[in-house]
Amino acid sequence: MIKINHKDLKVKKKFIGIKYKLNGRDFKGTDCLGLIWLFLKDNGIDIPESDGLPISKDWWRHDPNRYINGLYKLGAENVFVKEIERLDIILFINSATNRAISHSAIMLNKGWFLHILENRKSEVQIMNKYWLSRLDSILRIR
Repeated sequence: MIKINHKDLKVKKKFIGIKYKLNGRDFKGTDCLGLIWLFLKDNGIDIPESDGLPISKDWWRHDPNRYINGLYKLGAENVFVKEIERLDIILFINSATNRAISHSAIMLNKGWFLHILENRKSEVQIMNKYWLSRLDSILRIR
């Protein structure tokens, strides 16, 4: 396991170890979109916490472009990997065969990101080959 100093990544301890909760939007439990919402809000960027529609567990099966379309409506712009910055939003696909965007994360710097997966707690991870193989888009909202 790689040891990192979260202070160097400018991530507060309160963002590490949050329990996963579908549609959660607080530190008691959140999903990946909620974690991004909380982190951006803490960093002075205010976005809506959802698109106002119910979010089912398998929302991405019914509306695979929902995530990215919602962010574009907020004025998000595409970013190239080599231009990645802190607070950029990363969108991931399920797999090579299912290209629906179903997961997201927030960049802490050029190599590390904060995210949460179903049945796990929020954590910081490095953008390695596994995650790069599932990378769909990088978006910036400022």
